[in-house]
Amino acid sequence: MNNLVITKLGEVHCSTETYDMFCIQVGTSTKPYVKRICLAAGIHGDEPAGVEAMLTFLENFHEYAALLEGIEVIILPCDNPFGYERNIRSNADGLDLNQQFQDSNRTPEILMIKKAIGQRSFDMSLDFHEDVESEGFYLWERKFPTPLFPPVDGGMKGGSIGDAVIQKMAQEYPIERKSQIEGFPNRQGVIFLDKRPLEKGWTLEHYLFQNGTKYCLTLETPVNMPLQKRVEMHLFALKTSLQLLRFQK
Repeated sequence: MNNLVITKLGEVHCSTETYDMFCIQVGTSTKPYVKRICLAAGIHGDEPAGVEAMLTFLENFHEYAALLEGIEVIILPCDNPFGYERNIRSNADGLDLNQQFQDSNRTPEILMIKKAIGQRSFDMSLDFHEDVESEGFYLWERKFPTPLFPPVDGGMKGGSIGDAVIQKMAQEYPIERKSQIEGFPNRQGVIFLDKRPLEKGWTLEHYLFQNGTKYCLTLETPVNMPLQKRVEMHLFALKTSLQLLRFQK
């Protein structure tokens, strides 16, 4: 693995435990980096597949090296260690961390995530989540107006990244097709978000978008499937997104 830097962001102090939080920066041999991507997982502790996917990605980084040539990767592998260890959604204070990004003083986890991001803007961000009600994979997409992507190997047609990821995923995995998810129209597996934050609060992807990230994808796997299958789905979506990122102008 080339140019791997692990940074301890700080500690989360709970009543009986203390948890370290880390940021991992990975790059391949080409410098300066042409593009930059942020990968985040585990902000909801009861959604373990994203954390496992990030660990698997790091353990098998050599399989992605060609796709990542000239790309800087910032990885936040587990944003809610307290919840992850206990398989609960919230942190030790009972907060849904993915609703707290507007107010940086609410919780130390948010401060450390923002510290890791710093003043960076990204070409793409992927936030790995899971859905207890879904029967298939789907994603949320928020993006700046950009030209459509050209066709990509494997049958992906031109269009938004979200559309192209779903087209590729549908060749291997079930896609969630119900008409609405959390009150938003589901367009064959893609939920398009505009510039407004969600009513429940600022999510990580909205914070990244507000700081200039061009494409923000939140990936959702169905919890009713075996964990290893969900990890596989996340990694497949990651690989597909990296292929598409290389076409971004």
